[in-house]
Amino acid sequence: MSEIYNKTEAAKKLKISVESINRNMKCGRLPYHKIGESVRFTESDLSTFLEACAVPAKGTKETA
Repeated sequence: MSEIYNKTEAAKKLKISVESINRNMKCGRLPYHKIGESVRFTESDLSTFLEACAVPAKGTKETA
């Protein structure tokens, strides 16, 4: 099983605030898992979020 993070740990790993975690969860950019009342993130969730935030380098064309 991969590492599992709570909001504070995920924010620290991504080097963003917990407020940013909440905002990105709410708009659907950051996948998460709900276990009872707890919110948890896997390595895969954080990687998916980082990929969604990627900006292509200048001079390159984005393929879709």
